[in-house]
Amino acid sequence: TATQSSPYSWSAVNDGSISVAAGAALQLATSFAGNAAFTDGGAIVNGGSISMATSSGAATWTQSGGSLSGNPVVLGNGTTLADSAGTGQFTLEGNTAITGTIPAGQTVTAEGQANGTTLSLKSATLVDDGSLVLDAPGSGTSSGGPLIVTGGGIQDNGSLTAQVDDPSWMIH
Repeated sequence: TATQSSPYSWSAVNDGSISVAAGAALQLATSFAGNAAFTDGGAIVNGGSISMATSSGAATWTQSGGSLSGNPVVLGNGTTLADSAGTGQFTLEGNTAITGTIPAGQTVTAEGQANGTTLSLKSATLVDDGSLVLDAPGSGTSSGGPLIVTGGGIQDNGSLTAQVDDPSWMIH
């Protein structure tokens, strides 16, 4: 189900199934200064790439159940992962946010990017019942970067991993 609430904002709900073939891409983005909202409660098979990002406005991926298999969904700059249920893998790149609960059977990886990355917890406690990976990858100024977690706390009931490839990068 897809709806457009203004000329620049949209929302969509998956209660069925979505399949992205190898070599194909599904890009969910805002337009101009609008907002984008995608809610997944169905099944997604990601053999290619699925991404969501915004250059202005706000974007939210709500994972409220269902399953995600194959490649991780990449959520980029300006996107919030509102998590509560479901399996699969998400990669958060750029300045992103996460709220809710990472459920058992799900992995969320936040990756530092060049010039630094902020992962906002939106002044709340993130509950990790699955797997949360905080990654400051790369080396030097050509790849990767620091990861800074702000605005809340993490209650870890699952697996929490902090990885730093280059000692000049950090995770705060």
